[in-house]
Amino acid sequence: LGDEAVDRGMFAWNQRKRFRDCKDGTSQTMIMGEMATFLDDRSIIGTAAVFGDRQFQTNLQQCANTYDPEHPQFYKPGQEVIGFGSFSGQSNRGRWWADPIACNTAVNTIFAPNSVSCTYSTGPGSDWYGGVYTVTSRHQGGAHILMTDGSVKFVSDSINASTKGMDTNTTVTRYAPGPVHPADIESPFGVWGALGTSDSHESRANEAEL
Repeated sequence: LGDEAVDRGMFAWNQRKRFRDCKDGTSQTMIMGEMATFLDDRSIIGTAAVFGDRQFQTNLQQCANTYDPEHPQFYKPGQEVIGFGSFSGQSNRGRWWADPIACNTAVNTIFAPNSVSCTYSTGPGSDWYGGVYTVTSRHQGGAHILMTDGSVKFVSDSINASTKGMDTNTTVTRYAPGPVHPADIESPFGVWGALGTSDSHESRANEAEL
């Protein structure tokens, strides 16, 4: 997401990383994740909720609350999402796969697979400024990820991500105000977060049942 202070993974904006930089171990570090393509509906796996401010980047509960409790696989009525309302016709998840804009191609290990995703925009046609983008799929119960050693693993939706009740001052992108967690310390997002770090000296990635 563009800053060494929050980019813990193998891909980072304007940074070059090699296998030797994966000090947490190539078999324990995710390099890519599956992404369900937008199918012109409001499903949480195919698009992202849009916010007009960046508060959700330091208060993850705002992002977590965007789904519809009566229809958990979809965003709640009234929630702006890419592809509808003011943002109809905009680029979307999985469609412009070669576009480097984060909301089109990026995933991070904050919310567990097949959870909601959230982005920030100043309005239709503007750039998308970072966000929370999880791995998604149309498989039952999880999604595939590619590890840095080339192996493909299936991750359950129930993997520990430790986002409930966490410190709301945790900055998840460089664009959000407040303190950040340097890239070389452990991710605050549980076992799932540990799988997304390359040099945080974590052992809990080994706890993932992959």
